[in-house]
Amino acid sequence: MLAVDDVIPEKSRLKFYFQTPHTSFSSVREIMTLGGRIDIPEAQLKDLQTLIAAVTGLEEDFPADAEVPCAPEYNPSAKDNFIELPILLSGYLYYFDIGLGSTLPNIKFYTPVRRYGRDDLSLAHGITGWMENHGRGEYCQRYLSMLENLSQHRALQDGKGMQTYVSCLFKKNGELDITSYIGPEAFDSARMTNGKANGVPKKGTRRRSDS
Repeated sequence: MLAVDDVIPEKSRLKFYFQTPHTSFSSVREIMTLGGRIDIPEAQLKDLQTLIAAVTGLEEDFPADAEVPCAPEYNPSAKDNFIELPILLSGYLYYFDIGLGSTLPNIKFYTPVRRYGRDDLSLAHGITGWMENHGRGEYCQRYLSMLENLSQHRALQDGKGMQTYVSCLFKKNGELDITSYIGPEAFDSARMTNGKANGVPKKGTRRRSDS
């Protein structure tokens, strides 16, 4: 996919999105460094490797040249939807940001955790555990509370799909810029059953004439 900024040409960027079927960390390293053209400290690459392990439930010594196993079906009720086609959820995604005059792009890595991750609770604990282990746990409890509040139609440990992607961009200060993408399953059948979510009646829309 190709996108551009809607600004004056001098400030616009080309944005390329690519998908690859390969999920080994060796392939991640090859792409994030452009085959060695982008100098990324080994410590940052190791942090990314442990992050991937944390959100996919892998052991930290999982072989770097092995492909990450994925669940055959993460949401059976949505398997006929276009967006849930396995080919669209398999492999990793990369975003290349190319600014005017840049010699090398900025590259962001995405893993579709709704395909490769465990249940939403284990995934959330994986993300927050990694953050806490790297001195970045200030908002972890709020993140867990937010997920619980959004997932009133089911327990987080009973499925996955609430968290859809986790992305990572290497910042110039040495930190990993990490983003978790949320899909609140607004039209999940469990939200609609008998107009209740986890036994709590669904609030109706208040009309102007009711006030």
